[in-house]
Amino acid sequence: MAPAAGAGLLRQRAAHREWQMQEAALPARIAYHPAQQLVGTIGGTQRVTVRQQHALAIQVDDHWIGEQVRAAALLETLLQQEIAIAVHDMAGHAALRELAQPPADQRAMRILIIVADPGLEQVAEDIQRVRRGRALPQELQELLTGSGLECIQMQIGNEQRSQGVSLKFRDIGYIVRMSSSFVVTRFAPSPSGELHLGNARTALFNWLLARANGGRFVLRIEDTDLERTQERFVAALGTDLTWMGLAWDEGPYRQSERAAVYAQYFEQLERRQRVYPCFCTPLELDLSRRTQLAAGRPPRYAGTCRELSPAQIALRRAEGRRPSLRFRVPLGRRMQYQDLVHGPQSFLSDDIGDFIVRREDGTAAFFFSNAVDDALMSVSHVLRGEDHLSNTPRQRLLLEALELPVPLYGHVSLLIGPDGTPLSKRHGATTLRELRDAGHAPEAVANQLFRLGHSSTRNELLSLAQMAQVFELSHLQRAPAHFEVAQLAHWQREWVHGLSPEQARAWLAPVLPRGLDETRSRAFIRAVLPNVVLPEDARVWQQIIFGEALSYEEPALRAAEQAGPEFFSAAASAVHAEASLNDLRGATGRKGAAFFMPLRAALTGRLHGPELAPLLAAMPAERVRERLLQFARSPHAADP
Repeated sequence: MAPAAGAGLLRQRAAHREWQMQEAALPARIAYHPAQQLVGTIGGTQRVTVRQQHALAIQVDDHWIGEQVRAAALLETLLQQEIAIAVHDMAGHAALRELAQPPADQRAMRILIIVADPGLEQVAEDIQRVRRGRALPQELQELLTGSGLECIQMQIGNEQRSQGVSLKFRDIGYIVRMSSSFVVTRFAPSPSGELHLGNARTALFNWLLARANGGRFVLRIEDTDLERTQERFVAALGTDLTWMGLAWDEGPYRQSERAAVYAQYFEQLERRQRVYPCFCTPLELDLSRRTQLAAGRPPRYAGTCRELSPAQIALRRAEGRRPSLRFRVPLGRRMQYQDLVHGPQSFLSDDIGDFIVRREDGTAAFFFSNAVDDALMSVSHVLRGEDHLSNTPRQRLLLEALELPVPLYGHVSLLIGPDGTPLSKRHGATTLRELRDAGHAPEAVANQLFRLGHSSTRNELLSLAQMAQVFELSHLQRAPAHFEVAQLAHWQREWVHGLSPEQARAWLAPVLPRGLDETRSRAFIRAVLPNVVLPEDARVWQQIIFGEALSYEEPALRAAEQAGPEFFSAAASAVHAEASLNDLRGATGRKGAAFFMPLRAALTGRLHGPELAPLLAAMPAERVRERLLQFARSPHAADP
């Protein structure tokens, strides 16, 4: 069959060439499809990368089911959604090769279809991702029962040729429903620093949106600013996302390796006269900006180089001046669109000003590479910080000029500290590495971030899968999100309290004494776990229980002295191979606060802390006896 021109696929081959070079040749024919367009098949060397298979879909066009009213009503419901179909062997299927004419019996669905080989691993993964099964959906099974519907009538072809083909249901490998717009999100950080909480929340929201809709999550490293990019931060990004559990489906792509792709689109813009060279120096631009601000006008490019003649451009180049490339913003136009968080947006193009798309050194600027890559990677939804809200009109104009699809944008509120200022170092640890090094659990961090700018009725500690089930775009809030350390500590405690003994031992391993036997290790963990939030909290109790020297808080020292030497002498006499609360209580003859308070004070130097029973089980018997006898000898034997 002829390659599909209907989707403009062959016209886009150059744009995808870099992707193709990075992947092995595909073992089977697959078809790429922009939404709602007819596509045929691609064969031979005209292949499409695996990355584009998320666009696999078909469009129901029409149907005939005779007089079967019930079946027709049911099928109308199916018509409201897109459906994906994959046949067992597309290349070898006789019906597809022959492109048979529609049968006389019109009891069949007539649809526009895109066919892919389900033996290709990525297709199989996509099918699983949208909960597909190797069987007809129950609704379609019911539709077939008693309706006389035996086949699907497909329309396959291209702009020049479109013919029908009848395909028996037994020859169909999968018939599944997909959402009308397959969700593809991305996280596109710049590796100029460590991943902070604001960007981590952006990654989480995009990951949840993809998972909530059976979509794909793309990781892209925006490293075109070579002066600020550091390789150690690139590696740290992967470490941080993996620690959080935010596995990506595609990438990581690096923009620094995509210069050839961007060059093709710069050429398109130049050919269409949508860009022009700008020779303005940083000093000239700064002076223009100051002048506009002094006049009470918002700063934007004054258009100095917008109308340079070819001769003027040639003269400046001859002087050795290296121009940047500016996008020619159309004048007198109002742009209106919907933001997923902030609702209706409206901008005048005259307020934007021509902006740089290519720097003087030839590298792509953020506005350009960010927007182009979103389109080429089929990103459908972009969630990012509201500080990017003003970037959206520029990027929409760019994509429109390049005739590339525009994603849906949503700008989430910024994170602020308890004092209402933007979250920063002065508010404590703000990077994932700092939180991880301190012993915070990724589950605790994720639960905190999930509720910053996103409302939820679920108040318990949630797994990432549970978050995805309740994540809703409509729950994203416009108000600034307050980050509070106390709230993070709450989720950390919730996580700690859910640990198994084995998990707790692994978490507290850095603070456990070397050579500690299993019995005392379990007793120590059982004693301290309800009282700690971070591993360092347990280190204090490790020193108290196993250390030789003990400092006493003043209230604890007074409580121990008031109990009298006789109390401690009797208690010490009851300590043998192990220390038991029952033995100590029986030996002293005391109970309640009169028993527990001085005992805790003498053993820990504090009046509050872990339960005494597991604490005594963890503390070596000789250490217990030694501390009790210290108060039995003299009321002033222990020093604070």
